[in-house]
Amino acid sequence: MDYSKVLSNSIRLRIWAYVLNAEQATTKDIAEHMPDVPVPTLYRHINFLIEQEALIVKEERKVRGSRERILTGNMDFFKKATMYEYFSPYLMNLNERFYKYGKSVSCMDTLEKLESDLLCFYTKLLMLTDEDMQKYLDELWELSEKYRKISDQKKKNAKFREVTIISAPTEMHLRDQFEL
Repeated sequence: MDYSKVLSNSIRLRIWAYVLNAEQATTKDIAEHMPDVPVPTLYRHINFLIEQEALIVKEERKVRGSRERILTGNMDFFKKATMYEYFSPYLMNLNERFYKYGKSVSCMDTLEKLESDLLCFYTKLLMLTDEDMQKYLDELWELSEKYRKISDQKKKNAKFREVTIISAPTEMHLRDQFEL
């Protein structure tokens, strides 16, 4: 199993995350959720995820002469991974996408482009109990789902936007750098 090959590709990561969140999905479901990715590309990445055992074929059935697979996410795939193996490829992929975006913006139009794209960076240090943190994450999930459902309606002039939230315990000496 090569965790970095699974997580360092944004399409594979999106597929895996979608199937985990949906609990099960078909390729058709995934294609509807990811209209920006050509179906042959999805099939290639799904097959790779199955080969790497990140996805499991729960059931296969014939539908109008073709094979339909019901897929589930394999959480056991990552149980053996170290924290570094799990998150490092994802962060490198995130960095690569931001790098490509940043290279597309010239110095002359940087501020205007960043404002029109609604690019933002935000870090907030919070002092929360585990219970409060779980509630916070649950509320973020609900809010994200609300806007994902709106985006599923394919509004005119809508853009794909990537929102990444990274939460980790931090050293107390950092608290002075952030507004509490």
